[in-house]
Amino acid sequence: MRTNRLIPALAWFCAAAVHGATAADTRIIAPTVVARISGGDYCYEHNRRIEVDKQPPSWLALQLKVQVAYHNPGTRPLIIPLEHARVIYTAIHEGNMTTYKELPNVEALNPSLKPMNALPGKVSPDNPTDPKNDYFAVIPPGGDLVSPIVENLLFPINHKVLFRHDPDLRGRKLYVRLQLNQQDLLPSLLTDLSDRWNKFGVPWTGSVMTNVMTVNVPQNPSPSGRCNDGPFETPGNKPPDPGK
Repeated sequence: MRTNRLIPALAWFCAAAVHGATAADTRIIAPTVVARISGGDYCYEHNRRIEVDKQPPSWLALQLKVQVAYHNPGTRPLIIPLEHARVIYTAIHEGNMTTYKELPNVEALNPSLKPMNALPGKVSPDNPTDPKNDYFAVIPPGGDLVSPIVENLLFPINHKVLFRHDPDLRGRKLYVRLQLNQQDLLPSLLTDLSDRWNKFGVPWTGSVMTNVMTVNVPQNPSPSGRCNDGPFETPGNKPPDPGK
């Protein structure tokens, strides 16, 4: 996807991270997280329907890729699940932000995240990261972790339907902030892993808030083509169940 038309207009606010909620054990210091826009473009999007010949007209959208990095400010290593659910907050003026309801096309790629009730087969009960897996990561004290998961966000530029009235973003600033809710572990599993993995660190699940990112949307955006919905755009391709 071409990004040269959008990136010069992006303002990255990565100077200050915001502390997330602490876990139930108050001795555990929660990580902080910083987000930056790593790519983006303007593109044409449309609502999917089974009847291909009855597709509604395409409409202009802003597509962003956001990269997040966690920081462990505490004195103990943190073991965090990599999977997370997200809540997006937006505003077109500085100040209060409201929850953004993702478009149905995007929601389909981000199914509800279920609590983990048992370790996946690729994760050793004796070591959270050996063998290497896509479920857990360890952040050392004072260390950082760049999430391998890229957040793909999609915002209508000027598109109104009967039950949805998104603001006209042309010529305005869009403020975006993410809340990341790390995948929860059932209490019995959390207790077991806390004992087994004690020498590697302490398991942590909870919520963290990113900094605010800002995008300057031009009055007349230049779309590069069709929006990229990723590998699940092909019919029959379904996203994996994050609860497994």
